[in-house]
Amino acid sequence: MREALRTLQHEGLVEHHVNRGFVVRTLTPDDVLDIYAVRNVVEIRAIQESALCSSAALAPVGTAVENARRAVAEDEWSDVGTASLEFHQALVATLGSPSLNEFFAGIVARLRLVFAVMDNGRAFQLPWMARDREIWELIRSGRREEAQKSMSHYLEESQRLVLDVVRQNAGRKPVRKSPTIERP
Repeated sequence: MREALRTLQHEGLVEHHVNRGFVVRTLTPDDVLDIYAVRNVVEIRAIQESALCSSAALAPVGTAVENARRAVAEDEWSDVGTASLEFHQALVATLGSPSLNEFFAGIVARLRLVFAVMDNGRAFQLPWMARDREIWELIRSGRREEAQKSMSHYLEESQRLVLDVVRQNAGRKPVRKSPTIERP
């Protein structure tokens, strides 16, 4: 248990407070800016390099888009968010670097912390599903320059919205209460 908590702490997902134990971390605006700095570099690079990867490497990107479509049809907004993050993770995976995949998984996990404080997952998630599909179609059809521009705009808008959510919820407890994890 201690090792798992240390790992979560190292990944930036929990914080240790003396005499209180471990608690789920709350992102700050600086955390969001850092996450999006990474996303801009890595995801744009993945689009640039997408011509060099195999169809098998690209397939999970399309699968994530389809999973989001199904989740919308089932009105499962948490699953829509998961599928969107899987889309971005699968896009980065096309670069073929296990180390980069592991690093980016940590970035995505931190971004998930924002979802815990959102009041309306549907309103936040719905526009991104269509944008993921658009970027996927552009990549699949070899229109990488257009895909890069679309992703750049996507990340700019997403960053602004996530910053708004983080700032609005500063000091508030998550909507879905996360349990405090006591020290073993």
